[in-house]
Amino acid sequence: QGCENARLLARCWKDLGGEVFLEECRAASIEYLDSPARTKVKRSSQRFAGTIRAWGRSIKSGRQRKVWAQSLLESFAGRELLVVGRKTSVDPAFAVLCGFAGRPVPTVAELEAAPASDSVSWSDHRPGRFATVD
Repeated sequence: QGCENARLLARCWKDLGGEVFLEECRAASIEYLDSPARTKVKRSSQRFAGTIRAWGRSIKSGRQRKVWAQSLLESFAGRELLVVGRKTSVDPAFAVLCGFAGRPVPTVAELEAAPASDSVSWSDHRPGRFATVD
C-alpha cells in the first residue's frame, strides 16, 4: 500500500470492516518475517515492532487486543529469534506481541531449548508443567 503510518493504516483497515484489520496485520507480519532486511538490519525489526505497537494500541478493548496478538503470534512460530550478525536475540516484534497477549517474553535460551513444534505454545505453559512428576 505504500503507507508507512501505522495508525493511519489501522484506521483505514478497521473502516473496511470484517476481518480486514487482522488479515492485513497478519499479511504484514508474514512479509516482515520473510524479509531479508529482518536479519541484516536491526532497525528493520525495531521499526516493525513500533508498527505492531501502534496497531495494538489502536485496539481499544483489552480482550480484543489479546486475541489479536495471540493470532499474530502464530505467524512467528519457529521464527521468534532474530540473528543479526553474530548476535541472537528475541525478535522485538514478537516481544511486543507477547506483551499484548499477556504472555511473558521468553529468553533466547528458553526459545532455543523449546522444540520447534512448541515454539509459540511454550508461553501457554504454566510453571507446574516443567516440574517433574514422581
